[in-house]
Amino acid sequence: MASFSYPTNNASLKIESGDGLGGSSGNFTIEAWAYLDNPAGSAWNIFYGVHDYGSTRRTQLGVGGSYFGPTEAAKLYANFDDTVFTYVGVMPSSTWAHMAWVREGSYLSYFLNGSRVNYQSWSVGALYNNSSAPVVGQDNSTLLSSNSSWGSNGGDCWLDQIRVSNTARYSGTTYDMPTGAFSTDANTNVLIQSSDWGGTGTSFTATTGGTITLVKSGTSYVSNSGDEVDYPGAAGDSGYLSLNTKSW
Repeated sequence: MASFSYPTNNASLKIESGDGLGGSSGNFTIEAWAYLDNPAGSAWNIFYGVHDYGSTRRTQLGVGGSYFGPTEAAKLYANFDDTVFTYVGVMPSSTWAHMAWVREGSYLSYFLNGSRVNYQSWSVGALYNNSSAPVVGQDNSTLLSSNSSWGSNGGDCWLDQIRVSNTARYSGTTYDMPTGAFSTDANTNVLIQSSDWGGTGTSFTATTGGTITLVKSGTSYVSNSGDEVDYPGAAGDSGYLSLNTKSW
């Protein structure tokens, strides 16, 4: 099993089909397996982002940076419709971690490596019904600086098994971490995972070895066999994603 590598700023994987959460007032889960060599670096490590216009954060999830001091560094955070939720939990360095953001009823929880690290009132209401395509590993606002991506702080920066669900998959103070690759079910809005087999499709471009798979509502979009996916970055800078042999 390969994984998505974020070796430079502005690397991102766009979900052109959307994540199915726009306008939602129900439960959801956004999760991934993640790896950062330097989670406490100065820049924010953005895992998942949706802007609708300008600099308004409609959804932004990730691991905080130390730019404003140590209180936010390496801690999970969430921002929905410009409402900032708690910075809490500590992302480990140089190892794989499972992270999840879950809305269940009137509460938002963060889960990290088997434990619930945040549980607070949901104060946003229905998510804004935007038409923007979410991106994994960055944010889709053209106004963000190049210091706002999963790979901003350098070192090895990997993501895999990114899943968006229309249900609360984890609950309580502890949970059983997933141990294998995810598969789609009736509650899966989006599943993005890397794999080592070839295929054809229209959603991504690639060059050599490995594949990228986007699954939404039972439909698979698979890249040409390849290990690099190129996307334009913020302010016209080029960024790229690649597949490597690091298994989560």
